[in-house]
Amino acid sequence: MKVHSCPNDIPAPTVDYNHYDQDSVDAAEAEHQTKLKAWLKANGYPGGHTGEIFSTPFADGAAQYMFADGPKPCLIHLPYGDAWNNPDVKFLPKREVLNRIKKSAALAALFAKQQS
Repeated sequence: MKVHSCPNDIPAPTVDYNHYDQDSVDAAEAEHQTKLKAWLKANGYPGGHTGEIFSTPFADGAAQYMFADGPKPCLIHLPYGDAWNNPDVKFLPKREVLNRIKKSAALAALFAKQQS
């Protein structure tokens, strides 16, 4: 599966480390993901899974991507945090990416229930 950088129209947020605030960083990343999903839908990726986040462990953190669901599905690298990029994700087929997204959502839901 092809992996692309964020489009020039939707650059990733930059972090102000001189006045670091995790809540601001989280909000900027969420806003970026919303804009990126809208951009993808407007540019030929209307599928139902467009905008879902795919994360895979890498090095001392995780590499994060947004799934673009269309005639030629692809991943958009999200350069957040350490901006890790896993070179092996290009070998994953669509069904495996969607399977991992589904498992990640189920695991998050499980832990959300336990905290309630």
